[in-house]
Amino acid sequence: MKKNYFLISFICFFSLFLACKQEGSSGGGGGGGGQREKVLIDTEYYVSPGSYRTVSLSLSAGNEISGYFSVRSYDINFYIFNEVNYYKWKSGEAANGIIVKNRSSYSTFSFTVSTSGYYYIVLDNTYSILTGKYVYVYVKAVY
Repeated sequence: MKKNYFLISFICFFSLFLACKQEGSSGGGGGGGGQREKVLIDTEYYVSPGSYRTVSLSLSAGNEISGYFSVRSYDINFYIFNEVNYYKWKSGEAANGIIVKNRSSYSTFSFTVSTSGYYYIVLDNTYSILTGKYVYVYVKAVY
């Protein structure tokens, strides 16, 4: 039994070591591409019934953004807007989202930032008057 415990501990440690080493390297495969990854969001949010929650990010042109969201129960509207379209959406005007996922419980997403500036992730639960939602959001940038 002690051998199994030792072997499992060793495998976990070695896997963690490799993951840390890979994360700390400056990119893909000896060619000096120089791409780096940075986790921007790794958080669970609570969104009250009939409301929305916004998370802002300052992003640079050319960044490749990817991630996913997952709702513990039920679903949510998930949007990513640039600054102009976020304020249009907020004031009730027609807005163009970079990412639009209506009434979804899980989805992945990715896009390339076209213009440097603020971008807004919106977790929209305004359609649900009785049920609050727990939404886990993970976002990373490759630059």
